[in-house]
Amino acid sequence: MPVIDRPKILVHAEEMPPTPQILCKIQSCMQDPNADLQDLVKLIRMDATLAAQIVRLSNSSYYGCAIPSENVMEAVQRLGFREVHRLVGLVASKQLFGAAAPVYRMKAGELWDQSISRAIAMDTYAKIVGVNNDTAYTIGLLHGIGKIIVNKCTLESGLSFYDEDEDAEPITPEFEKRILGFHFAEVGGILLESWKFTQEVILPVKFQIAPQEAPDQRVMTSLLYLANHVMDQWRFGQEIDLSNVPDLEEVLEIAGLKSEQLIEAMDPINEAVGKVREEFN
Repeated sequence: MPVIDRPKILVHAEEMPPTPQILCKIQSCMQDPNADLQDLVKLIRMDATLAAQIVRLSNSSYYGCAIPSENVMEAVQRLGFREVHRLVGLVASKQLFGAAAPVYRMKAGELWDQSISRAIAMDTYAKIVGVNNDTAYTIGLLHGIGKIIVNKCTLESGLSFYDEDEDAEPITPEFEKRILGFHFAEVGGILLESWKFTQEVILPVKFQIAPQEAPDQRVMTSLLYLANHVMDQWRFGQEIDLSNVPDLEEVLEIAGLKSEQLIEAMDPINEAVGKVREEFN
């Protein structure tokens, strides 16, 4: 019996918090010219924890409001569609990615840090090349959603990949595919599909490891590929070196970016990530 298969993925999808599905519906609202703030409020109220977090965050020093919001409607009126979308994404990612992921050698909070750094990088790159930065932000936030299932299924199976070797490298997507049957990006695509996200979000997540193979949405997929490589180096405190990124020139051409733009974007990305960390801590 395989460690991971589609039925297992869907069972675990049902067990996860509802915030990704709410985020999906909010994104649809943003693209609907007939949607209004009341529609947004109804969605947020579907999850009491989410509603409380949105009110709390709207009253944080980050927004500098003298009069605090007392309920979801006041918070939404103050923040507006775009900022609420951003906050819901952050709350969702905090819920989903807060725990440790020992299969990936990641401590509690590290998956969340990876999520927000990718989201901010994607938002920044999207603005440079002129594609939808709200969608790019969502893709970045949820790019690693499949890792939660891979981690859980691997631990449940009793498999051990490291043999107590503290210096062993974390597992790769290729290793996941060979041993488990799926890699995290494929699992993520199945999860997002089950939550009714659109193909413009599903495909970049599913094909982030090989953007040239994506049947569509190749620009967004290439942006995520680049964000993964750049932000992995940033996470470990390394100077950004693109020389070892596979297929770099081809992916840059698809994305419509230049390598120097990736380097120049690091200062604003670093600043924005710092602000998010401060906002949530």
